[in-house]
Amino acid sequence: MMIKTLVAGALALLAAVDAQAQVFGATKPIWVQRSMYRNIIVLDGPTHRCLTFGRRSARQSCMEKDAPATKLVFGYTQRMFDALQYVPNVKRVLVIGIGGGSIPMAIREKYPDVMVDAVELDQEVINVAERFFNFKPNNELLRVFAEDGRVHIRRAIREGVKFDVVMLDAFDKDYIPEHMATAEFLAQVKSALTPNGILMSNTYKKTGFAKYEEATYQHVFGGVYESAIPNGNRIIFAGKHAADVANHLPDSARIDKSDATVMRDRFSPVNSLLVR
Repeated sequence: MMIKTLVAGALALLAAVDAQAQVFGATKPIWVQRSMYRNIIVLDGPTHRCLTFGRRSARQSCMEKDAPATKLVFGYTQRMFDALQYVPNVKRVLVIGIGGGSIPMAIREKYPDVMVDAVELDQEVINVAERFFNFKPNNELLRVFAEDGRVHIRRAIREGVKFDVVMLDAFDKDYIPEHMATAEFLAQVKSALTPNGILMSNTYKKTGFAKYEEATYQHVFGGVYESAIPNGNRIIFAGKHAADVANHLPDSARIDKSDATVMRDRFSPVNSLLVR
């Protein structure tokens, strides 16, 4: 779709563009489209380019245009990337939710022998990442899959594939895929991890859902840890060596035991809880 043929509603969507993207100066729309799942908007500026799905405060990815594609702009992506160095013997990483593809690309740059599976539900997001954000998957050590993250996990279990790290980055402040916030899903992730494997999940601390999320992670993994990001994000670490990883990172602590209801496939009102 060419910019001159963009849908009439594009300007209304741009009114909800994320404030952080405006801080970066990326306010000029250079691509707007409606995929099967969402609105996809690419915003350009003098120094940065950003991807948003059109919801308020929901920028999905930004890059510094004159920097390498592997440079991480957001604090939470840098924190997840920094954590990798404290996971022993990383050979295979699964990234669920790619945005502009900066995390998979950064992993490939620093850890050239590590195999990365990058999973994104929306093929159009992958196309935009490749066209506008220098995302360059290949069929060897950086593979990209246009499918649901839970489907990918289930197939990995069937095929006996194990990951040393699973990075879950499929949530935002306005919407969480309910099927990837339940005890059943987290149990599947746990089954797909190596014995020393770690789950890193980008979530948000100050939401009505946070205590339910904590209860669900604790139900599956026992003790879990978080590393807080100044903008309100937090990275939850779960797995046998979660404490060892989190203790190397700033603003980290064990999460207090939650007495909230555990989220299940049959009961997961995640998005109604977000707004409480």
